[in-house]
This record gives sequence, C-alpha cells and structure tokens, in this order.
Amino acid sequence: AQGSGGSSVASTSAAQGTGGMMGGSTTCPNPTVLTCGSMVTGTTIGGPKNIAAVGCNGVGVPGPEAYYTFTSASNKNVTVTLAGVGNQDLDLAIVGEKNGDCDPKDCYAWGWGSTNMEQEQFKAASNVTYYIIVESSFTIGADFSLTVSCI
Repeated sequence: AQGSGGSSVASTSAAQGTGGMMGGSTTCPNPTVLTCGSMVTGTTIGGPKNIAAVGCNGVGVPGPEAYYTFTSASNKNVTVTLAGVGNQDLDLAIVGEKNGDCDPKDCYAWGWGSTNMEQEQFKAASNVTYYIIVESSFTIGADFSLTVSCI
C-alpha cells in the first residue's frame, strides 16, 4: 500500500501505549512516545475508533486505532515502518498536533492499501510533535510492530 511519500514495507506498533504517555488528548488518547530507533509491538484490538478520516485522502476505515507521538530535537528525515501480524489490513498515518491532541486533518503521510505492511516517510521539523496512527481496516483489530528510523 502506498501513501503520501511512502511505500509498502513491514513493521509494527503498540496500541494504547503504556510508556511515555501524554495527557490531554481526546482524539488520540494516551499515545506512546517514540524516538529515533524505537521498535515496539502492539495491538489495535480493543482500541478506540476515534478517527473517521485522515486529511491526506479523506478516506476513513472502521477499525480500532493505536496512537503514538514523535518529536525530534533537530530536523530529521523519518521513516515509520508498520508490520501487521497475520492477514489483517492495517493502515498508517502521520498527522500533526493541535491544542495537545492529534489533528487528523493535518496529514504528513498516509499509507492506505490492502496489505498488513506499510512504510511512510516524512520530514520532521525540530521540536514539532507528530502523531503516528495505526488503524485497522476491519472492526476486530490486529497485532503489529512499529519501527522508527531517522537520518
């Protein structure tokens, strides 16, 4: 599946993160903080279904979501790789922040396709927070791994 500036590749992520959570978010609650070199596993099973559509293409999917944040101290080229476990279709979005919450209309990259593997790239500005959203295309959700690499 290919999105805005991305290509299909494998990787995964964690739902409803447990480490490094930020408060105040209602659209993307309890995101896990990721940094360059992060490799996490997670699930969207049982996750919230808060995002109807992402601004890159306006397409929404009905399944549960998992939320992460990424902030770099300097300008970086960032690659986020998502790999689902099994045959579930997972999608990946990188969106901006507004008032301490994710802003799905402020889309930096979006991988939407019919596979369980996505890879998206974006240019992170220094000290700007980006939200990484893993979304299931099906209502039951899926397990996955997520990797962040920076240049």
